[in-house]
Amino acid sequence: FRDATVRLQAQADRREADRRLQRAERLQSLGVLAGGLAHDLNNILTAILGNLWLCRQGEGGQSETALLEIEHHAHAAADLCSRLLAGAGSAPTLPIAVDVEVAIDYVLHRERRLLPPGLEVERTDREQKLAVMADIVQFRQVVQNLVRNAIEAMVGRVGSIGVECARVCLPAAGVGGNAAALPVGDYVRIVVSDQGPGIPPDVLPRLFEPFFTTKFTGRGLGLASVHGIVRRHCGAIDVETGVGVGSRFVVHWPATTWLGVVATADHGPVPRAGKPDLAGSVLVVDDDVAVLQVTARLLRADGWTCHEASDSAQAVALLEGGLQVDGIVLDVMMPGVGGLELRETIRRLRPGLPVLLVTGMMPDDGGGAASSPDDVLLKPFPREALFARVRAWLRRE
Repeated sequence: FRDATVRLQAQADRREADRRLQRAERLQSLGVLAGGLAHDLNNILTAILGNLWLCRQGEGGQSETALLEIEHHAHAAADLCSRLLAGAGSAPTLPIAVDVEVAIDYVLHRERRLLPPGLEVERTDREQKLAVMADIVQFRQVVQNLVRNAIEAMVGRVGSIGVECARVCLPAAGVGGNAAALPVGDYVRIVVSDQGPGIPPDVLPRLFEPFFTTKFTGRGLGLASVHGIVRRHCGAIDVETGVGVGSRFVVHWPATTWLGVVATADHGPVPRAGKPDLAGSVLVVDDDVAVLQVTARLLRADGWTCHEASDSAQAVALLEGGLQVDGIVLDVMMPGVGGLELRETIRRLRPGLPVLLVTGMMPDDGGGAASSPDDVLLKPFPREALFARVRAWLRRE
């Protein structure tokens, strides 16, 4: 009994030590996160506040330049939030059919400007008509992060970075790692390789861990966001590496049937076609007063009559009271009755009434949040995108 008691106490001590170690690692990760976010956000806020001051001065025609800088830094803040959500596997996805070759070429065209002298990117094994179902912005983010990671691995070296893609059927002989657990089917395999120093064995297990980084200026979000995005799209990512022999990051992404015409264009501003010829009415529902007011003001500037509700109860009261509208712009994340639940109530009260969901982070509802990408608009949204969605869904254009 004495020996058994000693063994049980030793096991309990080891478990307690493991818990303390895990807690220390979590606190360290939170410290890295807090420091990184504070650094990046303070830089963004400094630029925004400085440019706002210049706008108030209104001298020398610098207001327009300052406003453009403010818009640029606001997008930088939005990109930081997107990487955080992707790293946590919580970024909302709006899948469409994506032309893999065109999307990769788009990224490489932008990244080649960052290449130092003596380094080049090579495309190999080109295969036409490769398509995947993916959020096109997040798909580009995966390729971009992997290419930038390869560029950083090659700093101070002369050589090339390889990017290749091909259609494969899994399970296939020799496929291991995370890809071995994928269901049988067709996948697009994307490989980004470098001739850098490779990844040390002690770093490899934590490579995709959020907020873990070996770089002085790193935030630990690049590879973590790649892992989160690929996983959310039901794919897998693996790394083949060795000290002194470089690294190969291999992504397997579920393929889709070639549709002939797939999305390839950048999600840039939508050209305005003028205000609607006929007046329309929109109900905007959002618990954030600032977002509620600016959304309504934007739609009024585009010619719509807007009604505002700051929560689900107020929206239901307006509809039950006989308010007639052509459609509803509805926030998803609200306290109490959320947007998805409110949408079901709206469907019962007004069958067929168009509803445009607006969100910064879509909750996990089993994939039923949107019947198509046009059902959802992601915050922060360009005004042109809001105008285009409202015209398309509320005016049937």
